[in-house]
Amino acid sequence: MSAEPQIVSEKSAAGLKWGGSPSPVLGEIDRIEHRRTIHTCKLPPNATAEDLLRTDFWRLVSKHLNRHDIVYAISSDEDWECECRVEASFPEGAEVSVVRKMKRRAVVQRQTSLGDGKYTTRYQNGTWCVVRVSDQRVMREGFGSENAAILHWLREQPRQV
Repeated sequence: MSAEPQIVSEKSAAGLKWGGSPSPVLGEIDRIEHRRTIHTCKLPPNATAEDLLRTDFWRLVSKHLNRHDIVYAISSDEDWECECRVEASFPEGAEVSVVRKMKRRAVVQRQTSLGDGKYTTRYQNGTWCVVRVSDQRVMREGFGSENAAILHWLREQPRQV
């Protein structure tokens, strides 16, 4: 007896595995918002990507995390960013895996000169500020963007008549 290959129609072959049993079929699909939450956080100074793997690192925010949640953790100087997945969350912390670490151009490196070079904008302590160049004194701080700091500085300048 020779084993000849059987010709199976495409329709019947779609639901069969090589062993002859039907393959599993997806029966339900949801929007991502129904199954997981996407969080973002700015890390404390001197925190490393290895710190994200410590369960106690997450103890103050673990009540907001659930399994399968995604957390984008940005370093304090915005030089790098990690995408993390929450594996388990409990009152003492959370078990997190780092999916990838991404290098970013640090915003600290950017400065704009204002007023003939007498003032500059600078990103420090998580906000934008205007700094006098001569003595490095912070004149105004607490702005969410560099443009907001520049506009505020320009509004304070005496108007030319």
